[in-house]
Amino acid sequence: HFDMSNPRHMDSLRSIRSAVVRLERLVMNLLTLSMGKGQNFELKKEKIFIQDIISNALSQLNEDITKKNINVILNIEPHLPPIEADPSKLSIAVLNLLDNAVKFNKTGGIIRISASQLKSKSIGVAISDTGIGIPEEKLEEIYSPFTQVDMSSTREHQGTGLGLTVAKTIIEAHNGKITLKSKIGKGSTFIFVLAC
Repeated sequence: HFDMSNPRHMDSLRSIRSAVVRLERLVMNLLTLSMGKGQNFELKKEKIFIQDIISNALSQLNEDITKKNINVILNIEPHLPPIEADPSKLSIAVLNLLDNAVKFNKTGGIIRISASQLKSKSIGVAISDTGIGIPEEKLEEIYSPFTQVDMSSTREHQGTGLGLTVAKTIIEAHNGKITLKSKIGKGSTFIFVLAC
């Protein structure tokens, strides 16, 4: 029996909730990955705004962002045109990239998210963190399933390392491109481009 006025009970509820959210994300990732492998990756496209996808993902990660006292800086161009995309799948991709930026960030770190219209009739999104960074020789590996780059330093970082593989699969299924720049100890920046 839960007593809402008991802070210990509320904490238990909160940790159950965040475990469920993590589990939900993992299931979505596994499903998406298995669909991508079977090449029957169906996209249910509609006109969507990238800023909605970003704010939705941020609200889902709000608890983790607050817990690590991370400062999120949004730099989203006004009046961005809509893109044709599968909202639920693109949401998973953006959520995974942001989750990564939170998970590998330092306490009190910064996440910068920018979205702008590029000349090539496309929208570019950059997600930067001030986290632990990824060594150059490992950059290729990060998209292979179940990799978490340096297991020693990532023990505290929960997750399976599936997220980036899934993000890449989804963005490429939309005929988009994803690239990563990273500096050890300085942080990482993921950039993806999708056609309008």
